[in-house]
Amino acid sequence: MTADFGALPVSHLPELAEVVEEGFVEEVRDGRSGEVHISSEFLHREVRELNLLRAEQEDQLRADDPRFRCAHCGVGVTLRRSPQGRWHFRHLVEDGSCRYQTKGVFSQDEFDARRYNGQKEGPLHIRMKRLIRESLEADRSVDPGSIGEEIRWKGKINPATWRKPDLQARRNDVRIAFEVQLSSTYVNVMRERRQFYLTEGGLLFWILPSISEQSRRQFEDDVLYPNNCNVFAVDQETRDLSRMRGELMLRCGYIEPVQEGWQVRERWHEKIVAMSELTVDLENQRIFYFDYETARRAVEQGVRIVGGENVLDEIRVVVERVLGHDEALESWRALKKKLPNELQWPMDLYGGQFFTAVAMYLSARQGSGVGWNYKLIQVAHLCADRYPYFLPILEGAFRAFGRSEIFTEPRYPEKWKAKRDKVRGLPLDDTAKVHLTRLRHFRQAMEWLMPEVKQEIAGIFSRLPPIQEERGYR
Repeated sequence: MTADFGALPVSHLPELAEVVEEGFVEEVRDGRSGEVHISSEFLHREVRELNLLRAEQEDQLRADDPRFRCAHCGVGVTLRRSPQGRWHFRHLVEDGSCRYQTKGVFSQDEFDARRYNGQKEGPLHIRMKRLIRESLEADRSVDPGSIGEEIRWKGKINPATWRKPDLQARRNDVRIAFEVQLSSTYVNVMRERRQFYLTEGGLLFWILPSISEQSRRQFEDDVLYPNNCNVFAVDQETRDLSRMRGELMLRCGYIEPVQEGWQVRERWHEKIVAMSELTVDLENQRIFYFDYETARRAVEQGVRIVGGENVLDEIRVVVERVLGHDEALESWRALKKKLPNELQWPMDLYGGQFFTAVAMYLSARQGSGVGWNYKLIQVAHLCADRYPYFLPILEGAFRAFGRSEIFTEPRYPEKWKAKRDKVRGLPLDDTAKVHLTRLRHFRQAMEWLMPEVKQEIAGIFSRLPPIQEERGYR
């Protein structure tokens, strides 16, 4: 049973990140694509996406295999948000040899010591632990003997490791570690704890002192976005409801994607929910009430439904005609009348190879060549040979539509890896710059058609010079 608060909230566009203008790592190399990104352009995307990248990068830094490194000195970088809310990359370690100087005089260990001092066991933290414990004691599905406060959770996989969660309990055969998330907990510490409980087959459940969309801070977003856009809090009211109903009750804040016209917008909701209403995703260390990711995919699919038809199916026909050299201009002009006027679309059949880029995506979606009479692996080789700057889109689409396993078949991986390694990270030649500079005018249209590869689209355009510096490509 859930409790709603207030009228239906007003929707808004997904929050876009603001970027630090100076004093940060200005260029980073992406280990996934081999490309060098201009940070200020690469980071200009949804805050949700940046928080997921931040979590991913922290995991890979801990494994000593970061996806992003400083393009100048090669040191792994962290993704941070300034006190003013602006995003930037900064070095994980800094010895003064790099031209990008991004850190202050204190190391993180020194800063942690100052920040934690006197705060870990402050009044709020003690109160939160009491409320969680009393709520768990009221839950009839919790094994009473399993409830423990500040008790060591010893590693079974690696007996030398252990953690001491604020509270722990076993509910319906799932062992859960409850941690109070205060502003003193760094994202790298959070990810280390996540990995421990993931390895041990337990669930890490972060609990906030309160929930508020208006005053949300970065440490709360570090919980919200990796947790499928859900956060939870306990307070006296939820504790009292837990006692009344005999089940752990929590205050939940979550983001709901909605369709308004051709746009994806978002609404913030707050509800009091029961533990039995939550989805436990042990494999990904998530527990959520509302499934944002599934809803977002449905909404993104819905915004492309025009007149009862998915425009991707209609544009596939146009792409096949364009790449097949059939008469396609009239088909494209007719289809454009159905597409959002707010977006800029190619007037002709060139558009900076707009249709070629879309063909890569549609081929991954369909599982065979769209526009070419090729098998999927042949499409990949065609991309690497003739359109290497579109490789991020192709590989991103392969991941999104579950086609990546094609590269692991015994006949393909060695040849594909050799070709991919040869072309990845190569500088753009003049012809590629001409194509991509014109194509950049249609970036929003591409993102609308192919939302699964928005990050990859941003990446290919980050290789171009800033717009004000372009010369001779229009």
